Amino acid sequence: MRERARNGELAGLTDERSITQLLSIRYSHTPKGLVMIEPKEKAAKRGVKSPDRAEAIILAFADVKKPGSNLLAWMAMEIKQRGLEV
Repeated sequence: MRERARNGELAGLTDERSITQLLSIRYSHTPKGLVMIEPKEKAAKRGVKSPDRAEAIILAFADVKKPGSNLLAWMAMEIKQRGLEV
Protein backbone atom coordinates (compact mmCIF):
# COMPACT_ATOMS: atom_id res chain seq x y z
CA MET A 1 0.00 0.00 0.00
CA ARG A 2 2.85 2.33 0.86
CA GLU A 3 4.42 1.73 -2.55
CA ARG A 4 1.14 2.38 -4.31
CA ALA A 5 0.79 5.68 -2.46
CA ARG A 6 4.35 6.60 -3.44
CA ASN A 7 3.51 5.79 -7.06
CA GLY A 8 0.56 8.21 -7.02
CA GLU A 9 -2.12 5.54 -7.11
CA LEU A 10 -3.98 7.22 -4.25
CA ALA A 11 -4.09 10.60 -5.90
CA GLY A 12 -7.39 12.33 -5.35
CA LEU A 13 -8.06 10.91 -1.89
CA THR A 14 -9.69 13.87 -0.13
CA ASP A 15 -11.51 12.30 2.82
CA GLU A 16 -9.73 13.75 5.87
CA ARG A 17 -10.80 10.91 8.17
CA SER A 18 -9.38 8.28 5.80
CA ILE A 19 -6.16 10.22 5.32
CA THR A 20 -5.74 10.64 9.09
CA GLN A 21 -6.31 6.93 9.64
CA LEU A 22 -3.81 5.97 6.94
CA LEU A 23 -1.20 8.32 8.40
CA SER A 24 -1.72 7.01 11.94
CA ILE A 25 -0.66 3.47 11.02
CA ARG A 26 2.78 2.68 12.40
CA TYR A 27 5.01 -0.10 11.21
CA SER A 28 8.40 -1.62 11.87
CA HIS A 29 10.65 -4.15 10.21
CA THR A 30 11.16 -7.70 11.41
CA PRO A 31 14.66 -9.20 11.67
CA LYS A 32 13.92 -10.85 8.29
CA GLY A 33 13.27 -7.45 6.72
CA LEU A 34 9.50 -7.84 6.45
CA VAL A 35 7.16 -4.97 7.25
CA MET A 36 5.13 -5.53 10.42
CA ILE A 37 2.04 -3.35 10.89
CA GLU A 38 1.30 -2.19 14.42
CA PRO A 39 -1.48 -4.31 15.96
CA LYS A 40 -4.81 -2.54 16.49
CA GLU A 41 -4.60 -3.22 20.22
CA LYS A 42 -1.29 -1.38 20.48
CA ALA A 43 -2.62 1.52 18.40
CA ALA A 44 -5.68 1.71 20.68
CA LYS A 45 -3.35 2.12 23.67
CA ARG A 46 -1.93 5.18 21.88
CA GLY A 47 -5.47 6.53 21.60
CA VAL A 48 -5.96 5.68 17.92
CA LYS A 49 -9.52 4.69 17.10
CA SER A 50 -10.36 1.78 14.82
CA PRO A 51 -8.92 2.46 11.36
CA ASP A 52 -12.01 1.18 9.54
CA ARG A 53 -11.71 3.48 6.53
CA ALA A 54 -7.97 2.90 6.19
CA GLU A 55 -8.58 -0.85 6.28
CA ALA A 56 -11.20 -0.56 3.53
CA ILE A 57 -8.79 1.36 1.31
CA ILE A 58 -5.95 -1.08 1.98
CA LEU A 59 -8.17 -4.08 1.25
CA ALA A 60 -9.42 -2.45 -1.96
CA PHE A 61 -5.82 -2.27 -3.19
CA ALA A 62 -4.77 -5.71 -1.90
CA ASP A 63 -3.31 -8.14 -4.39
CA VAL A 64 -5.37 -11.25 -3.60
CA LYS A 65 -3.80 -13.22 -6.46
CA LYS A 66 -0.30 -12.93 -5.04
CA PRO A 67 0.80 -16.33 -3.68
CA GLY A 68 1.22 -16.29 0.07
CA SER A 69 -0.80 -13.12 0.69
CA ASN A 70 -3.45 -15.14 2.57
CA LEU A 71 -5.89 -12.23 2.31
CA LEU A 72 -8.79 -14.50 1.47
CA ALA A 73 -7.96 -16.79 4.40
CA TRP A 74 -7.81 -13.77 6.72
CA MET A 75 -11.16 -12.48 5.45
CA ALA A 76 -12.76 -15.90 5.94
CA MET A 77 -11.43 -16.02 9.51
CA GLU A 78 -12.76 -12.52 10.24
CA ILE A 79 -16.20 -13.43 8.89
CA LYS A 80 -16.29 -16.60 10.97
CA GLN A 81 -15.12 -14.85 14.16
CA ARG A 82 -17.76 -12.14 13.78
CA GLY A 83 -20.50 -14.68 13.13
CA LEU A 84 -21.34 -13.15 9.76
CA GLU A 85 -22.72 -14.93 6.73
CA VAL A 86 -21.64 -14.47 3.14
